[in-house]
Amino acid sequence: MQRMRQRGVSNEFWFGHGRRRAGEYRPVRKRPAGLGAGARMTAMPVAAIEPAGDLWPLAYPRQTKVLMVLSALGAGGAERVATALGNYWVGHGADVTIASFEAADAPTYFPLDPGVKVKRLGDGAARQPFLQAVGRTLSRIKALSALIRAERPCVVVSFLTKINIISLLAAPPETPVIISERNNPDRQHFNLLWRMARGAVFPRAAAMVAMTQGAIDAYPAREAPNAVVIPNPVVIPASLSRRSDGRMLTAVGRLARQKRFDLLIESFGRMARDHPGWRLTIWGEGDERKSLEALRDRLGLKDKVLMPGVSADPASWLETADAFVLSSDFEGWGNVIAEAMAAGLPVVATDCDFGPRDMIEHEVSGLLVPVGDPAAFDAALSRLLTDELLRIRLGAAARSRAAAFSLPVLARRWEELIAAAMIARRGQAG
Repeated sequence: MQRMRQRGVSNEFWFGHGRRRAGEYRPVRKRPAGLGAGARMTAMPVAAIEPAGDLWPLAYPRQTKVLMVLSALGAGGAERVATALGNYWVGHGADVTIASFEAADAPTYFPLDPGVKVKRLGDGAARQPFLQAVGRTLSRIKALSALIRAERPCVVVSFLTKINIISLLAAPPETPVIISERNNPDRQHFNLLWRMARGAVFPRAAAMVAMTQGAIDAYPAREAPNAVVIPNPVVIPASLSRRSDGRMLTAVGRLARQKRFDLLIESFGRMARDHPGWRLTIWGEGDERKSLEALRDRLGLKDKVLMPGVSADPASWLETADAFVLSSDFEGWGNVIAEAMAAGLPVVATDCDFGPRDMIEHEVSGLLVPVGDPAAFDAALSRLLTDELLRIRLGAAARSRAAAFSLPVLARRWEELIAAAMIARRGQAG
């Protein structure tokens, strides 16, 4: 495919250029460590394609069949994006199927339009010894290949590295595959076999989608073919039933080391005496639950720090939140930041790679603090909890900023990319 200048990523998505002045934190865009000067982003040749009708560019508004592939349909970020896009596209006349590698009776966390077909291919994600894991991967490739032959989609859209590799190996040459990378590649660790497979098959992709320029820059150019930045769309209920007492600080995410909820609990413990009316709720589940609960109890915060698990409904955690905090060491995007901003919540977030600085303009639509700086983190949180007028101002600006990540706006970018991939593949076949 022809390499062209990037389309669809304008300055409205980038904030924080500049250096730190004395006494002031200003985020600075960073190139991931180890990248040479040649690391760059390219784009699909979509500039000349304009949509005809409601949905798909060109002349197939009701003939476009999209197959999306994920590991599961649980409460993760990739799942949220895939279901949101699937619902939107079915509502506009497309034929959408979502395939997942989980049991037939596995629950779906995010609501799905009845028109979205779900094909569960079995074989859950439990860890296995090496040889069994290889066999499971081969079985997944075989099952997905059979589904693609049966469904004959116009395009396959896959999410997350291992599923991207499986999709590229399963799809026949005539079916374009758009891969979507969802996390910080510099902080993900795969064994040698997966790394070799990624290097071998990623160049086959029709395009790569990532949520930030930094994530794309972290890949060798050959592993990021026709790469384009498309941020995650934010989807929250049109109306929320507020059940807040006005003093609830909220965090959301997997209870995993990456999220650094241990540092958040310690920070909250240091300031709890100065803000006696405030409590902290951490929504989510994960391997770190026991250690986090032990830390909370050791600090005497059992009545101040609540850990209720995964919220019963997507985004229902917004109903009890008055301020939002993200304490992660790294992210792929940070969907919960966008959800909090869309709901008008003031946000404090670590300025980690990648995502927060792409959504938050420091001191305008939220507060950013350096990763690994507990004093700055404490100061920003304390400032937010103390100053009601600051919370109101940041929350209003956050809601306005979140409009840039609306589902219709970002679904259109996906539609243009899909159309370009289909055109290019047909041209190659012809």
